[in-house]
Amino acid sequence: MEGYFSEEQQVEAIKKWWKENGTAVLSGVVIGLAVLFGGRAWFSYKKAQAEDASLNYSALLATLQQGKSSEALAIATQLTGDSHAGEYANMAGLVLARLQQDKGDVAAAQATLKQVLKQTGNAQLRILAQLRLARLLADGGKPQKALDTLDGIKDAAFAAPLDNLRGDIYLAMGKKDQARAAYDKAEAAGDHSQLLIMKRQELDEGGAK
Repeated sequence: MEGYFSEEQQVEAIKKWWKENGTAVLSGVVIGLAVLFGGRAWFSYKKAQAEDASLNYSALLATLQQGKSSEALAIATQLTGDSHAGEYANMAGLVLARLQQDKGDVAAAQATLKQVLKQTGNAQLRILAQLRLARLLADGGKPQKALDTLDGIKDAAFAAPLDNLRGDIYLAMGKKDQARAAYDKAEAAGDHSQLLIMKRQELDEGGAK
């Protein structure tokens, strides 16, 4: 389950934002709808839906930490298909895509990520979905589509993983100069991992092409 924990670290900013602002945002939406439609029943109904989605997402993370992949798959599938779950459905979609990928169903994983891209209103979730979809496309032998998927990402917080991935894609295309330049940008953006160092060393030893 090590891969999941590293991905949870990637979305820590999102989780922190939801922890600090989620209640206020959801309350604002609910109050607005209550004013629009009137009545405490609507307010209570929407509040209960938001709370259920939050609890289900917490349960999903707990099952992942416990290594219960089958149970996690079931929860993620249910939550992703819940039209009332809001961004929790899209956060669950990222988990579902990885579970589908682990099962070897790459097509399903790509479809799930595309659904997240279509539905989410959260810029950081969108970028995470773009990065993961691009990786799947590159691994599937579609490097140009992978690069196209990364177009439009401007958030500096994702500069390092973005350029690291671009480097991998360029390398797979045989464009070593572009790969080296992308890796350099990833390092400048703060990626000092041993993996990046190894990839740069392999490029230097192989020469530019």
